[in-house]
Amino acid sequence: MLTKNTLAAKFCNSVQVIKRTLHDNSNLRDDENIKAVINALKGGIDEIYSVNSIESSLGIEGNCARNYFSIFNKLITNSKTSLSFEYRTKRPPLDPVNALLSFVYTLYTNEYAAALETVGLDSYIGFCHTLRSGRSSLACDLVEETRCLVERFVLTLLNLQIITETDFDKQISGAVWLNDEGRKKVLTRWQEKKRTDVVHPYLKQKIPFGLIPYIQSNMLAKYVRGDLEEYPCYLLK
Repeated sequence: MLTKNTLAAKFCNSVQVIKRTLHDNSNLRDDENIKAVINALKGGIDEIYSVNSIESSLGIEGNCARNYFSIFNKLITNSKTSLSFEYRTKRPPLDPVNALLSFVYTLYTNEYAAALETVGLDSYIGFCHTLRSGRSSLACDLVEETRCLVERFVLTLLNLQIITETDFDKQISGAVWLNDEGRKKVLTRWQEKKRTDVVHPYLKQKIPFGLIPYIQSNMLAKYVRGDLEEYPCYLLK
């Protein structure tokens, strides 16, 4: 059930990321592709509870992720930016937007790994991601439900043109990475973001954005130890 709830929360939060863009850009509200992706993500929420294996759950997750990223470029709404997104590439990222996403996902995964160790959980033993040498599988699991926060952050950097094409280097291999100046910009903005206040959806109180990994890790630890009947996933409002 932990895997199902986590992935359902991820799909729900992906819908909220899209709806946030639609709220600010009325011209996209009738876009048929966006409507289809929202319906696919909502369908994934229902479908995830109808299967009985992690493999099937991950298959649904993969399909929902492909749908979501198929319209991600439309969420980059500033026509002045030269950066665009075609499809998700990871190891290595092959364009600036993928490089930016991968960099911030890694930042957040490392923060979750540190938070899990703080609350006494082994960050390498996951419930969704399998055990793999050198990977913080449990941190990767918890990041799934809050990837939306990374994606919102990345979209803000792109739409405000805080990050531009000059902040990346392309390797002979085709890999694209943030250069020193680009990393500095992202890290500075990320630290600023961590100091902002958000209302935690479960605790119903204001917390610094940067405490989300610790709070979610702490609640998972309480669930594992039997102090909570169910782990409360992070849900965007």
